Amino acid sequence: MARVIKQSFLLEWGAHAIALMHLIWTLLIFVGVFLVLIDHAYAPLNVGVLVMALVVNIPFPSCPLTLLEQKMRKKIDPEYNITGSFMATYLNKILGTNVSARSAKIGIGIFYAFSGLLTIFALTHP
Repeated sequence: MARVIKQSFLLEWGAHAIALMHLIWTLLIFVGVFLVLIDHAYAPLNVGVLVMALVVNIPFPSCPLTLLEQKMRKKIDPEYNITGSFMATYLNKILGTNVSARSAKIGIGIFYAFSGLLTIFALTHP
């Protein structure tokens, strides 16, 4: 019994840690755009963050962090269901919205494109 509780506790905290890591990465992407607007010196860092996000996401149907978090949470509660999108799941959970995973992915894709274009502009117009 104690082992089951300990495993559940570790899985829950692991899932929380992954969600926090995902939040920090997401904030880094969003803040990076504004840093580039403030100071073009941040453009190479923003390029690195965007390229890393794209390279990690391309081979998977969803972000690997989302998939890992879902796997851990389903071990604790088989009824748990994540939408397939970190952004959609937590927007819906926190703000009470009804954003679909597809809408979130489209929005994120548009934002990545905007961020990439802005960063390219910053790099070519010092």
